[in-house]
Amino acid sequence: MNPSIFIQAFRKFLSGKIIEILDPKLERSNASCKVATRISELAFQCTAPTKLDRPTMKEVAEALWNVRKEYISFLEEQKTAPAKKPKP
Repeated sequence: MNPSIFIQAFRKFLSGKIIEILDPKLERSNASCKVATRISELAFQCTAPTKLDRPTMKEVAEALWNVRKEYISFLEEQKTAPAKKPKP
């Protein structure tokens, strides 16, 4: 991996702008922003310099599964939430 790409991504992550590094064709929504943030957190944990600081594969799999569940739950909440009326 190109170190400068990693540094750029990490800076975007730290500044709360991780969504800016995603493919522009991807949906921009609250759900996709949350997923991008969670996946980024996990990715940066996986690049820790020492093995003891990195998650195990089991922890990675569990984290990814939880991200998936949260995303599905968020989408279901959006479907059932009453539509907000625009202010006049």
